[in-house]
Amino acid sequence: MSVDGAAARLIKMPFRGRREEELIRELHGVRSAVEERLSRLSEMLGDLQAAILEGMRSFELSLRAQLEEQRKVLTDALELIETERKRVERAEADLKSIGGAVAERLAQVREEEAKLGEVMESARELIERLLSYRDVLDELAAVNSKLVEALNRVSECVAKVEEYEQKRGELAELEAKINALKSEYESKRARLLEALKAEVERRRAELEKSLDQLRMDVEELERRREELSSWIKERLSELESRERELAERESRVAQREKSLTELEAFLRERVEELAQLEASVTEQRRRLEERAEQLRELVREIEERAKRLSERERAMAERELALKELRSKLQQESERLRLLNTQLAAKEKELSERESKLEEWERSLRMREEDYVRRHKELSEREERLRKLEEEVRRREESLAKLKHELERLESAISERRKELARLEAAVKDREERLRRELEPLKERLYEEERRLLEWEKRLLEKEKELVGYQRTLAVKESALIELRDRLEAKRLELESRERDIETKLRELEYLKRRVSELESENEELKRRLEEAESELLSYRKT
Repeated sequence: MSVDGAAARLIKMPFRGRREEELIRELHGVRSAVEERLSRLSEMLGDLQAAILEGMRSFELSLRAQLEEQRKVLTDALELIETERKRVERAEADLKSIGGAVAERLAQVREEEAKLGEVMESARELIERLLSYRDVLDELAAVNSKLVEALNRVSECVAKVEEYEQKRGELAELEAKINALKSEYESKRARLLEALKAEVERRRAELEKSLDQLRMDVEELERRREELSSWIKERLSELESRERELAERESRVAQREKSLTELEAFLRERVEELAQLEASVTEQRRRLEERAEQLRELVREIEERAKRLSERERAMAERELALKELRSKLQQESERLRLLNTQLAAKEKELSERESKLEEWERSLRMREEDYVRRHKELSEREERLRKLEEEVRRREESLAKLKHELERLESAISERRKELARLEAAVKDREERLRRELEPLKERLYEEERRLLEWEKRLLEKEKELVGYQRTLAVKESALIELRDRLEAKRLELESRERDIETKLRELEYLKRRVSELESENEELKRRLEEAESELLSYRKT
């Protein structure tokens, strides 16, 4: 039974015993229903809050563990990618440095080749100069032949002259010396040219062979560097794409984490609101208990007042009966007075006293009636207050019903959120499993790439050792070239000394030519004298 009905009955009913008991029972029923609803509501709120908090804690712990594990996996993957990138950058830098060293060595080899070309050019110039010397020697030989012919003619002309014979002996000795010098020069020049050509050809063949081998090695290294660079670029592009994909996944996970954090904050706000609602409901329950206690006190007071009023009603009823009897008696007495005028005068004083008493009784009745009216008004006010309290209780019940409906809605929303969280958890586990499956081959590929990079590093170290060997070989060849340059310089100095000797010999030849011309002139003079002598002899013979 509702509180409004109880209040209406409380207003309509007279305060009788049976109706008062029904009112008290109804008030107790309303109180017990309100207390039962409040206890049920507090239990539901407590269970709901505990379930929400427990679900939120478990979900938060599982989500944080999964996110932490996901962060660790992503951190490991990023560290592996960064390590591989650094290794690739180091390998590329090493390749660039090796390429630079090879380029420097190639430049040095080209410089040495240019220097060797210059040496060859100087050797060619030297050979040309030697050939020009050969022309000079040929001229000398021609002159010598002419001299021989002249000497033969002189020997034929001055065979009989000792001075001519002596000069011829000197010329023969000079010719022998010139021939010996010429043969020695030719043999030495031939040996020097052959040795120089053989040495130059051998050095050139060795240098060309080493240059060809070095070019082949450099081309092989360049090809391998290009292959490694292209492979490294492909791997870097793959790693960058993987890194972008991981960054996108991390951003999606961060967004999920953010949405879950917002959901968690929203649920915490809801839990706080529910806690506040529970506190307000508890406060309302306390107030309702206080008001119920006030109502109980009011009911007790009403019961006491009803008892007093019933006693007063009984007293007033008795007094009414007494008054009615008195009035009847007064009527009888008035009749008697009318009948008995004599008794009226005697009893006039008594009547006036009784009238005064009646007036007092009437005043007291009026006072009691006013008191009754006032009490009735107070009861009406109390009933109005009870009605307002019942309306307040009804509003509270409606608000409690709304709160219950809101709680049911929140429970359904929480169940939906739990389903969504379970679905998200399953999706996160699925994504985690897929990421793990995707990262496993990536890790294996990274390990394989690391092994391949280590092999490439070993090969690069071997190539670097080979380049060091090439450098040492080039250093040896440089030293050999320096020795060859020194030897060529010595040969050049020796040839210059030989040139100086030849120049002295040429000066001597010039002197000899002058002597020969003098001897020829003397021979002509001798021939002329001989002709004169012969003519004189002929003239003598004729005479």
